[in-house]
Amino acid sequence: MKLSEAYQQLYHGSPQPLKVGKVYRARLWKSGRSGMGYHIEKIFELYRPSSAVSRQRAFFLVDDLDVVSVAGGVDDYIYQVQSVGRISRHDQGWLGELADLVAGDRADGKRIRPKKSYEKMSKQYWSGEQFPTPDWSLWEYLTPSFRVIKLEYERWI
Repeated sequence: MKLSEAYQQLYHGSPQPLKVGKVYRARLWKSGRSGMGYHIEKIFELYRPSSAVSRQRAFFLVDDLDVVSVAGGVDDYIYQVQSVGRISRHDQGWLGELADLVAGDRADGKRIRPKKSYEKMSKQYWSGEQFPTPDWSLWEYLTPSFRVIKLEYERWI
């Protein structure tokens, strides 16, 4: 069974309305060239297997409607979607762990922890390994495109 078949109940949050039935394709996005997010994404991209969907060219989906905002998504409009094409599943716990490692680096650029820790966290993320601490474990699904199935939630603004 393909991953896309196993996870039919996937959700995506959007700041604007999307059209039911339409297929959306991810565009290359770049986080700002500074700050924590930029450094983390740069590290993850460095260790991304060539077979994996790039975080910079992906939509981020979750399998629980109630965790869209917890996972970092926008929850103005939440849609049930179906992946079109490749999909991969990764635990965001590794992102948090890597952020803690990056934040622990000194302002003068010297590492408190060896670079190997960055590589290890990245590889655990990309392998789909579950984060060992259940309270920090949250699955995200990366796909380069999806079809909107239905609107699940609309925030009244």
